[in-house]
Amino acid sequence: MILNVERVPELDAPLDISMLYDEASFEDRGQMGRTSAHDFVESMLLDVHHCRYLQAHPHVKVEDSILQDMLLIDGEKTVARHGGAGALDRLRRKARKLNLESGHERIKSDFIEPETLLWEAWKVLPRTQKAAIAHEVVLGLIERVRQASAFDPRPEAKTEDPMKWHRHRVMPFLWAMLDGPKAG
Repeated sequence: MILNVERVPELDAPLDISMLYDEASFEDRGQMGRTSAHDFVESMLLDVHHCRYLQAHPHVKVEDSILQDMLLIDGEKTVARHGGAGALDRLRRKARKLNLESGHERIKSDFIEPETLLWEAWKVLPRTQKAAIAHEVVLGLIERVRQASAFDPRPEAKTEDPMKWHRHRVMPFLWAMLDGPKAG
């Protein structure tokens, strides 16, 4: 049964029992399967070994905010600040159109998908801020890998480069940003 398009409220409207539907579906994203088994295991072990590090160091300081927040949490503010209010308005209009199309006129919202917002925020940031974010990302990964490697019980973990299985986890454009003249 297809929902009556005329009765579909705005996506952020308060939830009401009449809005609920008695069928559901799920999506298994194809991207999850595009990695080798070895890489998947190394990624999982990075998390496991880092958790062991955190257990051994229970008072690790958590940062209140990181530069990456300009892309993630504050993406809309970043686009508006560096790209102008018009840029954010264009994104919202485009998002509303895409939401309506992909939802067969049932998703009435100007919600901008997080990945779209992240890339739009990245595009409008000044080069120096991009370099600072790249620096933060790479140093954060290196720190995590070093902490995790201290708790990796495998014998080769003591002799191999701990970043061997993790360098590729940093997107190439971030490495390139660090190689630029304004990266500091």
